[in-house]
Amino acid sequence: MRFTVLTLLTLFTVAQLTAPTSARQQAKHPAFTLVSRVTVTRPDGRREVSETTRYVSSDGSVREISREQDGTVSSDYLYESGRGGFNVQSKDRKLVKRFGSPPEASGEPLPTAESSRADPNFAGTEQLLGYTVYIIRQMHKEQGARDRDLYYAPELGRTPLKTVRYSGGKAFVISEPVSVTFGEPEAALMKAPTDYEIRSMAPISGGILNGKAVSKPTPVWPKEARGIIGTVTVQILADEDGKIIKAEAVSGPEQLRQAAVEAAYKARLSPTRLSGQPVKVSGVLVYNFF
Repeated sequence: MRFTVLTLLTLFTVAQLTAPTSARQQAKHPAFTLVSRVTVTRPDGRREVSETTRYVSSDGSVREISREQDGTVSSDYLYESGRGGFNVQSKDRKLVKRFGSPPEASGEPLPTAESSRADPNFAGTEQLLGYTVYIIRQMHKEQGARDRDLYYAPELGRTPLKTVRYSGGKAFVISEPVSVTFGEPEAALMKAPTDYEIRSMAPISGGILNGKAVSKPTPVWPKEARGIIGTVTVQILADEDGKIIKAEAVSGPEQLRQAAVEAAYKARLSPTRLSGQPVKVSGVLVYNFF
């Protein structure tokens, strides 16, 4: 009997000690709606003001809708937990895939006042909407120039309450908070429509892709063009597996262009990935006829 009681006490103590750690590992993100005013300053000094509403759910789902001053929706982004991110095009009833995930969906621990102050990029504190915010300054590694300042309030988890982006040392995009309302956003708002067409994101530009070729057959020199030399540039589009699905010669001797295009279709690139996901890539393959 005594052994049983001691065993139960031991299990209870272990459970009490491990519970906080488990809770921290499974901590949900705060749920709220953040309305911000976004001011963009153009190089000519002209300013454009819009409003952005960011809906954050406790499961890491995020929806951000931006509207111009006349109320027109200029962008609509949705990251649905378990399904991924999309640009929502309601007018065309389409979902355009986006890769990567927002900070709210990260598995990293939620920031605290202590962790923010310990961040090597910590740059001070301010008061915004009654919150104490901790400024984290991100810099361009190559130039040492300021890229952006992120203002974090621990109450809002991984969502910056304010963001200032810089170009050439000058602020050109400022997102300032207007209001914060805590609580789960409307469930339907955080779900991507199931009857919309899903499209892949536009191909990324890869420049000269010769270095990504895992197979690049030499073009067959046309008999009628044996005396002609030169360089042919072929614009290509490769799918997610690296297969060339479109090729068009854009420069070089006319007599050699078709041979270069035929060789390009036989080439194969290593898959291009963005945030771990394979994507289409556009660029050029260069063929030398010498």
